[in-house]
Amino acid sequence: MMGTNFDKVLDELKISSKPKTEYSSIKMEEEIIINILDKYDIKIDSIYDLIQNRNDYKDIIPILLNILRTDILTNEKVIEGVVRALTIKGAKGLVEEILIKNYNALSKEDKRKSLGWTYGNAIEYLYSDRYVDINEILRIVKNKNNGTSRQMFVLALGKTKKHIEKVAEVLIELTYDSEVDLHALTALYKLKYIKAAPRIKELSKSSKIAVRKKSQQFLKKYGVEK
Repeated sequence: MMGTNFDKVLDELKISSKPKTEYSSIKMEEEIIINILDKYDIKIDSIYDLIQNRNDYKDIIPILLNILRTDILTNEKVIEGVVRALTIKGAKGLVEEILIKNYNALSKEDKRKSLGWTYGNAIEYLYSDRYVDINEILRIVKNKNNGTSRQMFVLALGKTKKHIEKVAEVLIELTYDSEVDLHALTALYKLKYIKAAPRIKELSKSSKIAVRKKSQQFLKKYGVEK
């Protein structure tokens, strides 16, 4: 029953928050999610049911959000599964704030694991100027401690419609960062930011094949002489 109170469900199941240092197995934490959803008359056998059939589970977005707002999960693979299940069009405008908040709360080590990248991937998929604070994303991508988890956040910047000049300035800077240079270049390409041509010309001679090809594609697409 979708009207069931989430806190009441946790009490009935005797589920409580855990210290972030406490580790639980995938199986144990999957059981938590399965049991919570069962209270709402939603039957799944695995977290991967939510991922593989994510568009069939739009109605459980508020429940998954409540799960992310608590500290009842500590296993990064299970949390990753919940984030991936929320990476759907139906979640746009509902989940971005909590996704960014949870990403920022990760340790430096966890940000550099696949979980950090998964948060970024979700934001890239859902990005809209209407629902995402661009300054939050800029803070994330400029912080080198966030490592390669920044890659999809950088790509998200290529979707802005309202902050092109502000974003492009940061993206050009990021083309000097080997962890995100290709993603910054791709975002500039999406923004059709011709003013970046001098830097793009430099990148067209890069030793990195992917960067070189994308730069040449940019110059050809927008009619800029090499």
